Amino acid sequence: MFNSLLDNFANNKEIIFKVKVRAGAEKNDIMSQDETGRFRVDIKAQAQDNKANLELIKFLAAELGLRRYQIHILSGLSSNYKTIKISR
Repeated sequence: MFNSLLDNFANNKEIIFKVKVRAGAEKNDIMSQDETGRFRVDIKAQAQDNKANLELIKFLAAELGLRRYQIHILSGLSSNYKTIKISR
């Protein structure tokens, strides 16, 4: 599902995209992409004490084949709507 992001990342130093996170899900998974381009991501960790944010970063790093330090949450630390930046 992130193939277009990875193609775009190959040609740029950084990419910014939006996600809607559902914390407390049964498993970590990328569910869909809506008409605005926002990805819906399910995260197993609960949304307390920053656990879901950390799990989201780990999950995205694994899915995109990146290191965790390359992924930053720009906005939405306390919301389920987040803006994510990946960089080299």
